Formats: sequence, C-alpha cells, structure tokens
Amino acid sequence: MAEFVDSRSKELLYVVHRGKFAGWRKELLLQKLTNEIEDFLICQCCKGLLRDARLFENIGKQELRCAVCIPADGLVTRRPTQLIMHQENVDNKLISCPLKLSGCEWTGPINGAVCHLDKCGLFPMLCPLECINKAGLRIRIERRLVSNHKIQSCRNREVICDFCSVKVKACQINSHFNVCDEFPISCPNECGTELPRKTRDSHLESECPLQIVACVYQEYGCEKRMERRYVAKHERDAIHSHFKLTMKNTRKRISELEDENAAKDLKIQKLEEVTTNLTPTGMVETKIQGVQRKMQNNEESFTKPFCVGMYKLGGKIIWADNGFVSCILYILKGESDDSLSWPFRYEFKVIILNQDDRDDNFVESNRISEDFVQSNPLIFQKPIQEYNKGLPFQLITHADILNPKYTRDNYLHLSIHVKQLLS
Repeated sequence: MAEFVDSRSKELLYVVHRGKFAGWRKELLLQKLTNEIEDFLICQCCKGLLRDARLFENIGKQELRCAVCIPADGLVTRRPTQLIMHQENVDNKLISCPLKLSGCEWTGPINGAVCHLDKCGLFPMLCPLECINKAGLRIRIERRLVSNHKIQSCRNREVICDFCSVKVKACQINSHFNVCDEFPISCPNECGTELPRKTRDSHLESECPLQIVACVYQEYGCEKRMERRYVAKHERDAIHSHFKLTMKNTRKRISELEDENAAKDLKIQKLEEVTTNLTPTGMVETKIQGVQRKMQNNEESFTKPFCVGMYKLGGKIIWADNGFVSCILYILKGESDDSLSWPFRYEFKVIILNQDDRDDNFVESNRISEDFVQSNPLIFQKPIQEYNKGLPFQLITHADILNPKYTRDNYLHLSIHVKQLLS
C-alpha cells in the first residue's frame, strides 16, 4: 500500500481512536452496509472499517480488530488465510474521496484512497514556503492552487524591490521600504521635491530652497539665518554691511598677523643669538673596576652613549698589547642623522682622574685636521650601520696607569670630552 505524503491524509481517511489512527472511516463507503455485513467488516474496538484485520482473544471471546487497536499485551491468534482474504474484501470496497463535499468526484477502492489523496487537486497541502497565518499556524492550500500561491500570494515568496532591486520576502517588503536607500521620500522641509532616501542629506545641505542656512559672511560677523531661497536677496540688500564687516575683520586679522610676525621675529633673533655663541659639546664619565684583571685579559670597557649637540657618540677603552692604554671614539647611528651636517668634525680630550689631587689629572687632547677628516669618511660620515669605524688614540702606558694616584682599590675614573668644530 502507498505511503502518505502528508499526515492530513490520515485524518481524512482513518478513525482516530485513543490517540491513534485506526480503521477506515465507514462514512466514505458508496454503499451503505447492512447490519449483518457491518458486523463482519467493522472493528469491534474503533468502530471503523477493518484495517490490517486481526483476531483478538478478549476474555475468552474472539473479536475482529484493526492491528493498531490491539493492546500491546493482548493475545493475538495466528492470521489464517481466510482472514487475509476477508481483509482484501474490505480493501476492495468502493469509497468516495474524503473531499467530496469540496467538489472532488473520485471514487475507487479503499486501498487506492491513499494514492488518490497524494494527487487530489483539492487536498489541503501545507505551503512549501512555510508561510503562517495570524495564529502562527502553517497555512494549507488546495494542491491545485499551490503553484499560483507560491508566485502570487504566499507571504514568504521572494519579491524584488521596485526601487533597489534587492530580493526580500513579500511579508518583509514594507519593512524594507523603511530602510531602502532608493525608496522615494518627500523632502522633510516640504519643498515639494521627491527624492531617493540616500540623497536626503545632500539635498538639505546644498539644494533645498526651504532649508535654514547661515549667511556666507557668518565668519565675518553676520548673524543672519534664512531659508536658502532668500540668500541671494539678503546678499544684495546687505552688501554695504557685509563690506564693513569684511573690512573690520581684515584690519583685525592684519593686526593679529603683525603681532604674530613680531613675536616670531623676536624668537628667531633670540635663537640666533644663542646659536651664534653656542658650540656643541658633550662628555661622558666612566668608572672602570678590576683594572689589573682587565689589563691581564685584554678586556674592553665601554662608556655609555653620549651626545654632542644632536650627534651620538660612544667610547671604548682597550688594553693594547703594545703596553699602552688606548681609547677609541665611535660615531653612533642617531635618530636625527638625516637632519645633521656631515662629516662630523670635532676635537676631544680624555681625562684620567688623579685620585690624590684633582688638579693633577692625566689629560690627552687632540684636534682632528680637515685633511684627516676628508681622507677617512668611514669614521666621520653619517653612519650606515649601527656605528662607524672607530678613531683610536693612545693615552698612557700600562705601568703608569697602575700608579696609585690613578688606580686605587683596583678602579680608575675616566672622562671623555668632545667639542664639535663648526665649519
């Protein structure tokens, strides 16, 4: 037997008994049953025409029942061939379509009713687009009308906005109109213009004749505000007052500019005076501990980076194998290098502190010649790497540096002083 496409078919064909779909509805029969025949074809439980008939043992008495009408724990005798033939007799009884009152003229055997309802044009189908009514229940439509319903009246059918061509559900089209950028709206100032929603702001800002705007001479002091359509007339009528405001504003601005320029000139003059007398210098002090160990192991000692003006430098103390303590100066890469003048010319001196008498320090000074600067660009030009090639010079012998006046408690004080040479 065919399977149901829609459970609604069961409601039309079967008796509902104790919450189950049981026997066939006997009112669908074309020929009324006699009492004798009815007793033989009717289920003793649901009172419908037998469906999948079974013999049921009920308190010592055998009854004809539909299979679904037999309790789960009921005793069922075996199904004899005669009972199968009896069920076939029931299934071949002629019935009318359950939708006869709606106009369907189909008649046929009971066992063909399911197939018919799966094709019947008057069968109430659920909307395939799942539209619902006001009660929240899915709508049913006669099968013959489903195609037109999907195209013309279903709330969930897809429609295209006439203004922006976006696809939306029919039930949402009015909500879409409230946000559609292309939907035509009237000017909020009621100037009579109808325009797409997306152009509303630009219309008000530059076109609407009824929009309240300020006078173009507002920045000069005119406080008049009016509808845009009256601007031209206002400018004609107020030409003299506008001219006076413009002249007043111009004189004020000229005075302000003169004051600003005077202040800038004074600042420049002071800066020039300062820079004329200013020679960039810089120095760094360092305390070297463990002098003897460093000397024996040839360990290097580095100073902190220091600045001469905006130039960045660093120093290193080495204990050379030739028996001398040497200093190497490096130009380091700085943040302001691109704005500085190169090569960097300088003179320097190194001071080793006499820890007995501060007035008797060891001092080594040097002024770099222009020829030496030009012939050693890797030392004095703008650094490409983190630091340039270093400039080495000898200071004092190992023996002299160990003199207690310079090295005490195994440490010494040293400072490097650098002065830029302005070209």
